[in-house]
Parts: sequence; structure tokens; C-alpha cells
Amino acid sequence: MSAQSRTTLKQQFSNDQVATGPKFADLIDSFKLIQSAIADPVTSGQALEFIASITQNAEGVITATKKSVNLDGYQTNDIQELHRLTVSPGDTKAFTHKKGHYPTVRVLDNAGTEISPLEFKVTHSSVNEVKVTFASVSGNVTVVLD
Repeated sequence: MSAQSRTTLKQQFSNDQVATGPKFADLIDSFKLIQSAIADPVTSGQALEFIASITQNAEGVITATKKSVNLDGYQTNDIQELHRLTVSPGDTKAFTHKKGHYPTVRVLDNAGTEISPLEFKVTHSSVNEVKVTFASVSGNVTVVLD
């Protein structure tokens, strides 16, 4: 006895056909068995994990594989920096950082509202130093290096 297609089973159990033991055995062999729950695949280490592949066999059993992307050291030096200071129009402030790239610079006022980039000028002296010149900004500000 073996699994049969739906068409074959319909023919075997159609009107005027005799239901025999072998036909019932084919019917039972054609059922999908109850599948055990599939556990989440496991990877090791501190990494970003993702499902790499999912396959399903003829019985409907699903197998998943997981891969990981090693993030050790990722953005070690790229932590957001906040610099709180008091400025007057025309002031230039220099900031040394260890980002190793040209960071995005934002300036927030005392209430936490972003100041328009038209109100200050950013000059990247190197990948680890930036200067901010304040045009018409005065008072307490926070310079954010992203």
C-alpha cells in the first residue's frame, strides 16, 4: 500500500466501486501525519540571527536553518555623542571624537527642539574632528554627533 493522489483516491472510492482493505490502506497512507512543532533553530554567540532557509518534504515536515551575522565590534566607536554648551552668535566650537567617519551633526535648543541647519555651519576637519560655527544661535544648546 502507498500514498495516492487525490484523483486516484476519488476514482477508487467513486460510485459503483468496491471499498477494499487495500484501497483503505492507500487512503490512510495518503493522509498527512500530525507534525510535531518545529523548534526555533539555534545559533551561538552574540549576533544578528535570521532564517536562512525553509524546506518542506512530501510529508509536510518543515525544516528551517538559521544563520548569524557577527556584530562583534560593530559600531564600537560610533556611539552617539551629546555635547551640552552655551553659545553666542559667531562662536565656533571644535569637537574631537573617535568615530572614524564624518558624523551627522544636529543642534538642539534648550527645549530639545532641533535648530535649523541654516543657523549653524559644520566643518569636518578630519574623520575624528568637527567644528560647528553658530550663526545666530545663542544660549544653551546640545550638539549631537551621530
